[in-house]
Amino acid sequence: MAMKLLLAAVTITWTAVALAEGVPVGRELAAQIQADIDWQDRVSERKANPSGEVMGAATWDDASGGVDGVKNGSYGFHTTYSENPWWQVDLERSYELGRVVIYNRMDSDVRKRAYGMMVLVSPDGKAWQEVFRHTDEEFGGVPDGKPLVVDLTGKGVSARWVRCQMPKTVSFHLDEVEVYPTSEPDTNVALHKPADQSSAGRSSTSKGLNPRSDELSFTLEGTARMLERAGGSLLPLRDQEVHAAAKAFRSVPP
Repeated sequence: MAMKLLLAAVTITWTAVALAEGVPVGRELAAQIQADIDWQDRVSERKANPSGEVMGAATWDDASGGVDGVKNGSYGFHTTYSENPWWQVDLERSYELGRVVIYNRMDSDVRKRAYGMMVLVSPDGKAWQEVFRHTDEEFGGVPDGKPLVVDLTGKGVSARWVRCQMPKTVSFHLDEVEVYPTSEPDTNVALHKPADQSSAGRSSTSKGLNPRSDELSFTLEGTARMLERAGGSLLPLRDQEVHAAAKAFRSVPP
């Protein structure tokens, strides 16, 4: 909340200066400002766990580690110990799916936690269809080169959302999930796409994968870029305004 108020105050200050000097501030700029404020709200999002376990990161922030392209045998995301935990990715448009490649966590003796996993798909993120259910045969990941490959080629499976879910009470974690459509069999369309999961706990971590992190409106560089896109140029803020904004920013609790 403090960050939101700071952003609003700084935004009002430099927008007023820009308007006074005749710099146009259009709808695109206004939308960018609101998006930045909304982003700050989301950054601080923490959902309460029924168990009372402290969350190391918001669910969507931890979940992004399952599609960050980092495959090292550890875990990319980690839910709490809970009933039917799930992880999912939004491909941002529908594809006919060719295969889903799932890399298991291999850094400790916990790989069996993912055995029995289901793969579900959805066109809208609401109605889900099960397209695969793993049994108890062993599958691995990066160290042994034996990830689980779910072959959907020729099965007519089209979806925008792909979900991995456990049909039992367990802590759910995987290293990485890749999705390859039939139209682009060598392209992982899940890479860096929005992800989420059912819960997050003390083992969940923030991945810091905000694709617009260098354009947040409380930075002068971001302000300059946004004004330029709106058809104006950044006029130097008065010294006292810059110092006041910097002082307010430093006072915001981490």
